[in-house]
Amino acid sequence: MENVRSMKDADRDIISGYMGVQPIMIDSALVAPAMRKRYYWTNIPGVEKPEKKDISLQSILDTGYTERVKARCLAVIDSRPNATPVKMFHRYYSSGFTTLIFKDRQHYLDCCEYYDTHYKGMAAKDIPVGETDVFDGVRYLG
Repeated sequence: MENVRSMKDADRDIISGYMGVQPIMIDSALVAPAMRKRYYWTNIPGVEKPEKKDISLQSILDTGYTERVKARCLAVIDSRPNATPVKMFHRYYSSGFTTLIFKDRQHYLDCCEYYDTHYKGMAAKDIPVGETDVFDGVRYLG
């Protein structure tokens, strides 16, 4: 069984009582291109934290570029994605939420430069849509 790392200790202890074993906390970043800390309960003998493997997000992409080493966990807000590339980039760049893929490294750098020059410090609602095509081609990981 697995569950989020951020659960209350009391809830973790209840689950442990029902399962009859203590959980192991594992961050999937050890063996995957994503950060995902979770508790795992198992009664399989010998199960331990896996050894770290060097798997980056970029290494699993068929196309595109990301400057992130690991993907962010999906948050509830990611289930309601922004529809326009500039709003997608705003959330990604200003808050660190979500994981975006760019056409290539230069595309990423162009987006950063344009955003820093024209939109830095602005609220999402104030950023104009369709003003430039520099953000075209930005996409969510998926």
